[in-house]
Parts: sequence; structure tokens; C-alpha cells
Amino acid sequence: MKPKTLLLLLLLSITGVVQAQELEKNIFTIRGGANFSDLKTDYTPTDSKIGIHAGATYERILSKRFPLYLETGLLFSQTGCKNFNDDKINAYILQLPIMINYKFSLAKDLSVYPSAGFYLSMGLGGKIEDSYRQTQTFGEDGNLTRTDFGFKTGITLLWRKILLSAGYELGFNDLNRSEYDYSPDPATQAPRPAWDDTLKHRNFYVSIGYKF
Repeated sequence: MKPKTLLLLLLLSITGVVQAQELEKNIFTIRGGANFSDLKTDYTPTDSKIGIHAGATYERILSKRFPLYLETGLLFSQTGCKNFNDDKINAYILQLPIMINYKFSLAKDLSVYPSAGFYLSMGLGGKIEDSYRQTQTFGEDGNLTRTDFGFKTGITLLWRKILLSAGYELGFNDLNRSEYDYSPDPATQAPRPAWDDTLKHRNFYVSIGYKF
């Protein structure tokens, strides 16, 4: 059998399997899990910190023939890093993912799907701490800008209605705004030192969820 003929038969068989599936048009899930976040810098060493995330996602099918979906949602997430210039950075953010995924069926009740896309986030609050001072993460006296935009990818294993996910996020924006802001610390009235390094969000996450 010629290679072209074999490839054609393989594509036709895959198409037949996909068409035989009952594709869901709308999928809602709730999920939560752990973050292992850090801030990417140019030259200052940092350590990752453990946080949490929780929220809901919505998927809408994009094709009548194939299980290709647009995924979005709203997630509360705790990020930051440790040991950046002796500071511990805690950030609470609200994230809007915009991703594309494709579902591969492995068995009757088991499927796997990779996801890739982008995220938008807004800083809600948090503290920056060291041994002698504490400041706000965001706001007029904050060191980090509130908004961020970046790349997000992941892979999910779905068994019946239970899902397990793992993925990675990498921010495009430099979040450091302290070099332009020398407002005093209200507790000591001393100028807050400025950081002279870039800070970009990065995060490895794992989560568990439930599909409705």
C-alpha cells in the first residue's frame, strides 16, 4: 500500500471517530489548586513561593466536526516570589485566560487535551515584606503594576467529570514600577528603596476540577 493511501485512510478513520463522538457545545468547570510562582529577573536571584488558585472556566466549541474549543473564565490566584533583595512579594490577582484546546479521546470515559493561549490579569492586593518593613504590592505606594499580559499553556486529563491539569504561565510585561515611585513607608516615613531589575511573572500550576 502506498504511503499516501495509508495516510488518507488514517485521516478518514480519525475523522470517523471524531464524528461518532457526541461533542459538547458548552462546558463549565470549577477548579482549584497550587501555584509555584516566581518573578523572572535579569540578574537578581529569587526563590519560588507556593500559593493557591481557584475559579471557574467556560469552553465553547469552535467546530461542528472536531473537538476544538475556546476556553475562558475567571481565576483568583496568589503569586509572587521569595528572597528578591531580601523581600517576600505576595500578590493576589484576578486572571482572565483566553485559550484554545483540542480534546483527544483515550477511552470511553477518559480524554486528554492540551491548551495554549494567553492571559490578562489585574492585581487586587498583597504585601511586600522583609525583616523591618511592609508595603503594599499594588496601588499608589506599591512596587508592582496592576496589569499583566502573558502566555499560558497546559495539559488536562479528564476522567468522567473529574479533571487534573498542569501548566505554565509566563508574563510579557515588566511589573516593576518602584524605580519611578519613591513614596515613603507610612510606618517609618523613610523612603522606600527602588528596585533596578525587571520583574516578569512566571508560574507552574497544578489543579483539580469538576465538569458540569
